[in-house]
Amino acid sequence: MAGTTYQHARYFFGTEEKLLGMVTIMCPIIAFVLFVFFLQHVKQMINNETTNEVYKKDYFRVSLMHEKRYLTENIRECEDAP
Repeated sequence: MAGTTYQHARYFFGTEEKLLGMVTIMCPIIAFVLFVFFLQHVKQMINNETTNEVYKKDYFRVSLMHEKRYLTENIRECEDAP
């Protein structure tokens, strides 16, 4: 009875060479993650930003929104006061 290539590969990587099977599975996954990491840095270079600026941008935007809301409420209170 002839086995398929899939059955042979599964037997070889699953029973005979487990470590080689794990490396074979992990290599494409790691390559994909590194490629996404590379694309993120290319995007930052195009936008002329550093990693520090990218992560702090959202924090400062939220802080400014809170500050604006606080100032708007205080100005409204001062204008409503007799």
